Amino acid sequence: MVNAPGPINRHGSNIEVEDSDDVVVHDWVIDGFELASAPRSGVDVRVTRDITVQNCHVHDSGRTGIFTAFSDHVVIQHNESEFNGEHGVYTSNSGDFPVVRGNLLHHNRSAGVHMNGDRNFTPGDGLISFAEVEGNIIWENGLGGASAINCDGVSDSVIRYNVLYENHASGISLFAIDGSEGSSRNKVYNNTIVMAEGSRWVVNIPESPEGISNPRCNTIVNNILYTPRLDRGSILIYEGGAEDPCFHSDYNVVVDRFSRDNGETIINLATWRRTTGQDRHSILAPPWALFVDPANDDYRLRAGSPAIDHGLFLWDALPDALEGTPPPIGATYDIGAYEADTSSEHGPR
Repeated sequence: MVNAPGPINRHGSNIEVEDSDDVVVHDWVIDGFELASAPRSGVDVRVTRDITVQNCHVHDSGRTGIFTAFSDHVVIQHNESEFNGEHGVYTSNSGDFPVVRGNLLHHNRSAGVHMNGDRNFTPGDGLISFAEVEGNIIWENGLGGASAINCDGVSDSVIRYNVLYENHASGISLFAIDGSEGSSRNKVYNNTIVMAEGSRWVVNIPESPEGISNPRCNTIVNNILYTPRLDRGSILIYEGGAEDPCFHSDYNVVVDRFSRDNGETIINLATWRRTTGQDRHSILAPPWALFVDPANDDYRLRAGSPAIDHGLFLWDALPDALEGTPPPIGATYDIGAYEADTSSEHGPR
């Protein structure tokens, strides 16, 4: 176990990997550590490329479990990051091509995954581009605010096959506060999102501050977007955003609540379809009809689930699902992170 920073660590983090004398550190692997009680972060990676953090258990950090800045091609995979004072994983400062895959991220005060392009720090373009956030299980985050997956100036990226449940702020947010543009041209595919009581919107695409462009051209397909809260719903987008011809949302399982004006009013699915043209093939269904055992957080698809065979086949999605049997090319596709195994008499695995 590493439970304190070393004597020459500069940032109050337990493990720090950083450029030295203008030499960019690259191709390191941080593998298999337990990292506890860091004043700042358990792992802190800055101004690097091709660094991998994997199979680590990071917990009880003063701020973030795993943090990166100005680092391209980082891979953060198969870690558990929990009970940290801020985020489970935080990639920042114009670091492009990050991969956040197969992690367990839970009971963090803010986001499970936070990505921030941050135009206020140079060098860089103020964007995180070409991120892949896939196959993570993210739960019980956000009591201090921030989404389960929080994207501030994150563009041209894919968020797929994640299971998000019992998070207390929003589910997935595509926005800009510090980023140089509203998060744009992202693909949100085959996620299962079940929000906690009292949480915010499932997918949140709000208006950007003055001087920063609004998010554009995002795609939301094959997701389960459920919230029990009656004054919030499946998708919030800023006024005019849902009518943008390059925004696309469809083949989702949703609740009967949407907002097309930044949350000022809530409309039902029929009105959302009529006024925006979105979600024409999406369906309404409650958790008990969808999942094996939602009361005990088993979000695999139950036999007969309306999400089975109701999705859209996506050529640019993962070749297989989080668990179960991938469909053959050209076959029907299930909605959500789990592809059902219909070959078994017992239903999905």
